[in-house]
Amino acid sequence: MQRSKEPSWSAVIEGTEDLNFAIYVASTYDLLPKSKPFSESRRWTSTNPSVELTPAEKTVLAVQWLEWWTRLVEVRSIHQHNLAPSYFESLDNELAGVCSDTWHAFRNWWHMPAGGGTAMIFWESADKVGEYVRQFEQQVNRKAKAFRLKVDLVYTGLDDLIEVSDEYVIMPLRSAHENRFWWTKKINAVG
Repeated sequence: MQRSKEPSWSAVIEGTEDLNFAIYVASTYDLLPKSKPFSESRRWTSTNPSVELTPAEKTVLAVQWLEWWTRLVEVRSIHQHNLAPSYFESLDNELAGVCSDTWHAFRNWWHMPAGGGTAMIFWESADKVGEYVRQFEQQVNRKAKAFRLKVDLVYTGLDDLIEVSDEYVIMPLRSAHENRFWWTKKINAVG
């Protein structure tokens, strides 16, 4: 939001294809870490791997996947990032193979009329950030300080949000009621 030609605050909420694809791959091949913030229960369940992995192959892929996830998060925290099949060439061979095998199924789901990308349009506007800022301003009887916040949404795979930095958060899809406490706390901290 901008007031009187000076930027006040900004919250950009986006359902990003790259992070969602990474979670999709991890769910398909059961590579998600068994620890928080990753979820044991909130995973895609309708996907089937194109190949069965041995325990040793799964271990190697899980390590490669976590390194890839970490790099994706680092890149997203700085700027936008777009995936393309040619991008997989930069990954380790094993991970590149499962990404290539899974890419088409994910893209079909993501881009279908009622798919993930369409669902994200709803979720990107589900949290009433402007309302939370106005409530904060009324409570403290002043305008909120300028802040910028980038929120990437992931369809599934996380039990809770990941606060990567003061300005970048990865949030699982959940109700506005569940998010309200976090937004209120965050706006109180930065506003």
